[in-house]
Amino acid sequence: MVRLVRPRGQDPLGNWRARAGRAISQSSEEKDKWYVDLGHSSEDAWVALLLVSLPNLTGLCGAWAIWGDDAPWVTRILSRAAHKEHPFDKQPAFRRLTTLDILCNDAWAYCPTYQFLPFFHLPSLRSVSLEGARDYEIIDRTEDHPAMHPAPRTSPVETLTLDSLCNGRYGMTDLIQSCANLREFTCQHDEQVVWGELFSDFRPLEFAHPY
Repeated sequence: MVRLVRPRGQDPLGNWRARAGRAISQSSEEKDKWYVDLGHSSEDAWVALLLVSLPNLTGLCGAWAIWGDDAPWVTRILSRAAHKEHPFDKQPAFRRLTTLDILCNDAWAYCPTYQFLPFFHLPSLRSVSLEGARDYEIIDRTEDHPAMHPAPRTSPVETLTLDSLCNGRYGMTDLIQSCANLREFTCQHDEQVVWGELFSDFRPLEFAHPY
């Protein structure tokens, strides 16, 4: 039997985390924050780093939820990739992504729609299916980037499906307006906006004139 023991006081991934943070950061403060969050096993930071490591993805499927911290690393990475900012100015990423499928299995695990807007700035995305997406009137963002705002009629998305646990009380306007040639739109409305606190009925008039 072989037993691997981590030497006391040593961090075997420390140098690697430092190099990774340095390669994708835009400031020394951000580099240090990467180092700390990766060291503390931040799920958001590790998922963001994984996405950076897979620049040629053609499809992305998985759960995505917010627990009060706005998923800053993933949102930041996607936004910078969409606008070809460092490090994506020299190493473009997600340019081949055609399909996005976000799952949500818990009523309290939700995402504001603006977190998905960076995807709508990507050049090859054609099909988007979202669960747990919620419209919000007042947004308190820890991240704010041009890619987190709609660029009307520029996205190549042709199929948009808002499935389980989605609440479009404002007509999902930002998502719909982003699409240049939307051919198919499906929406399943859930009355719950915030788990056990805020509810909203379906408002068909909000979808009547999305443009």
